[in-house]
Amino acid sequence: MLQGMSALPSSQRAVLEMVAVDGLTVTEAAAALRISTVAARVRLHRARRAMQGRLAKTAGPRSAPSPSVWEVS
Repeated sequence: MLQGMSALPSSQRAVLEMVAVDGLTVTEAAAALRISTVAARVRLHRARRAMQGRLAKTAGPRSAPSPSVWEVS
């Protein structure tokens, strides 16, 4: 995960680190970075989306669950 984070733009990485690693709220991270809360939310969303894409590429294809999982008893 840390390797994927290093590939993010610094603006996105900073918000992601503060929220996901340091445990700050988006509002707290925004204040620390001196940006608006809206800008912090956008950066966090973009960082999460980028990380999700990177992790999906490394995880490989998923197998579909067996049909019995979907049956209602």
